[in-house]
Amino acid sequence: LSSSRSKRPERGREAVVTVADEAPGPNAHHALAPDSGRGIVWRSKALAKVVRRALDLIDIAGRVVVVAALIGELSVVLTDISIRFISSESLLWSDEASKLCLTTVAFLGGALAYRARHHTAIQFVTRFFAPGARDATAAAVDAFILCAALITLWVSFDLFKVALTAYTPILQISNAWIVLPFNVGLGLIAIFAVERLLFEHSARHTGMMLPLVAAIAAIVAAGLFP
Repeated sequence: LSSSRSKRPERGREAVVTVADEAPGPNAHHALAPDSGRGIVWRSKALAKVVRRALDLIDIAGRVVVVAALIGELSVVLTDISIRFISSESLLWSDEASKLCLTTVAFLGGALAYRARHHTAIQFVTRFFAPGARDATAAAVDAFILCAALITLWVSFDLFKVALTAYTPILQISNAWIVLPFNVGLGLIAIFAVERLLFEHSARHTGMMLPLVAAIAAIVAAGLFP
């Protein structure tokens, strides 16, 4: 009896340690992404801290802008509904203001959601992969996102130039203000994709993806500048 009683606390202790080791931490990332801290830049802790702090400030500023745009959109809609209910008239500039607010929420908010991993990920196939293959797939996805963001951003500059020459009919503001969130959002997506490649993926996987990004950029540049 004495021997069985002495073993019970040890088993309980082992169970507690096992549960604590298997419990995910508060900073656990998406299942597609590897653990943070294995990237290339992470080896220099001082540089990593500075870069991450700068990106966090950009993230906070973007969130403030998105919240302001969302509040502005709700205010415009509620004001327009109230005026229609009271006087059977409507705000002539509500459509223009809504376009500005919605483009800000959509494109700038989408970039911030990408960094916060609040986007949809399909894991039906990748969940059957080995951990190494899953990490390589995550790096390839981020590399593809980087390529797509850079290409679209480069092409969108022409749209921005055209928008600079036009003005809205009621508010008389440049249409470039409506296009600007699209450009800024693409730029942020590219920056956040680079952040993932440098900080969250292993040096081997990132090194494999960089030549692919360079090759795609060369092909696109050859097509744009024949």
